[in-house]
Amino acid sequence: MSRKYFATGVALIIMLFVTSVVGAQALPGSGWYSSVVIQNVGATAIDANGARIDVYTSSATPSSVTFGLAVGQSRTFIAGSNGQGGNLDVSPPLPSGTNGSAVISAPQPIVAIGSIQNNQIPGISGPGVSGGNANGQFRGASQGSTSIFYPVVKNNYVNRKTVFSIQAVGGDATITASIRSSTGQTYNFGPTTITANRSIILDPSSFSPPMPSTSCGNVIATSPCFGALTVTASSGQIAGTYIEFQVGQSPAQIVLAASMLSADDADDQIYCPNIKNEYVRRSTGMSVFNTSTSPVRVDVTYKVTDGPNAGSTYTRNDVEIPARSSVVFSRFDTGTLGGMPENNLASATIKLRGSTNDVLLAVVNEANLLDGQRVRATAYTCFGAKSATAKIAAPIFKRDLAGVTSGLVVQNVSDQAFTLRATFTCGTTTPTTVTINTPSPVDPGASYLFSGFVRDDNRILMSGVPFRQLCSVIVTGGDGSNPNYKIVGIAQETAQFGTAQPNLDNKNYEAFNLP
Repeated sequence: MSRKYFATGVALIIMLFVTSVVGAQALPGSGWYSSVVIQNVGATAIDANGARIDVYTSSATPSSVTFGLAVGQSRTFIAGSNGQGGNLDVSPPLPSGTNGSAVISAPQPIVAIGSIQNNQIPGISGPGVSGGNANGQFRGASQGSTSIFYPVVKNNYVNRKTVFSIQAVGGDATITASIRSSTGQTYNFGPTTITANRSIILDPSSFSPPMPSTSCGNVIATSPCFGALTVTASSGQIAGTYIEFQVGQSPAQIVLAASMLSADDADDQIYCPNIKNEYVRRSTGMSVFNTSTSPVRVDVTYKVTDGPNAGSTYTRNDVEIPARSSVVFSRFDTGTLGGMPENNLASATIKLRGSTNDVLLAVVNEANLLDGQRVRATAYTCFGAKSATAKIAAPIFKRDLAGVTSGLVVQNVSDQAFTLRATFTCGTTTPTTVTINTPSPVDPGASYLFSGFVRDDNRILMSGVPFRQLCSVIVTGGDGSNPNYKIVGIAQETAQFGTAQPNLDNKNYEAFNLP
């Protein structure tokens, strides 16, 4: 079983911040707010008042806004925007200083990507702070769980810290939480009760005893300031969001975000579509988490998608992961990339050795730590084999929209090669649709990059996808008729090579697997 991240006639749950310092200084600086992009992935249009966003704060009654969506179309909600630029917002707008969460409902299947950010948006006054460039994205979920996990917890580890937004789904939830550090110590929180559809912030320094934040060192395996988080609901169901930032930076320049994973996401085989070793001067760290109470061993296979070694395969086998702990695979952890050279983009497949128990989870962090430029950082969660389908949705794709451009990396996770078909729906008022197919089949375990940049290898393929419009994408294995052509995908966007917001942080989000 895998957890659903799309909603069919029910609700999507998502964290929400509005122009505030979140959770009593949990995040550095000011100007934090949220936006949400919602995509209709159903077969029928949603009329003008058919979809609804309810925003839950400390007020007894949620604030709401209704809207419509054409088939395949996306709309953007920006908290505090007062509807500027045709974006959605509640009326009257939420006051500055509001923290909360949201529930999105519709009569057709929908997906949603949320963000936590502090950047000012060209043409929209109000949200953000001057000089802020932080922006991280995460998936909304259509169902909660009784246990959720995240393999990365930092409390001033290399000057980075994580906090976690935990939301009660549908009804009240009573939770406890524990962090297990790399050095084997355990830190506990709770029990505490969260009111229905609302959220609280978990800070590693608020656990008992507090997780250390000094003498951290810079080696993950021996740092008392690095660990993994487990949150359990003894009653009700929960969802959560991971948030990582640089300690003391104001205005903040980076924020990483991702949805927390549940026991239903765990698998014996995990796929991570986007692994980098100094590819465009960016590198990744892949954290693989063992949810079980016993040590396990894994094999990792990397297939290079783009770069000087495209088509090559590298392996790192028989790696032990301790119980309820994580191990990191990166260029900074000797041998864990299996000898893959620099300047390559790859996809990774992680397999459990000697068992078919669903105990593995994985997340990927990415940054440009070695190029001497300002750091841009982002993160995403990987996919269990059982969550893969023949169809995925990506609600946000941009080609130089406000200086931001996207890439969508789609991984073939079946045992046979096939082409990919991508359908882009672009524009808000009168959406246009463009369908393209990859020029050749994608091998098992390998990925294909749909790049919004103009490159020699995609100049003709992507020529019909318009610039400076918000697009959404549906990708299928083949024409979508073969359920065995299974895929997963990661979208990334950057403003680094644009002119409108050249210092804006990079961001990733996970594409949604659809039935």
